[in-house]
Amino acid sequence: MPAWLVDEAAIAPDAALERLELQRLVRGVVDTLPRDKRHVIHLVYDANLEISQVAARLDVPEGTIKSRLHYARRQVAAGWKEITRQWED
Repeated sequence: MPAWLVDEAAIAPDAALERLELQRLVRGVVDTLPRDKRHVIHLVYDANLEISQVAARLDVPEGTIKSRLHYARRQVAAGWKEITRQWED
């Protein structure tokens, strides 16, 4: 969910801390991605650009952006799965 949709004042302090910790963990996983995939993730999710806009900005075909995004999401999901497994241990 984009940060601008969340009313921070309406979130309980413990929930806000948990949300920040989750964001930190996800950022940590994203930071382990190869540069090309990490860049696409940032442009799509942080800059809120459409696939076509990212492709134009990076001067690559839209299919390349879709592929990078697909593999980046898979790597983030695998990293997240590992984090939750370690957290439960």
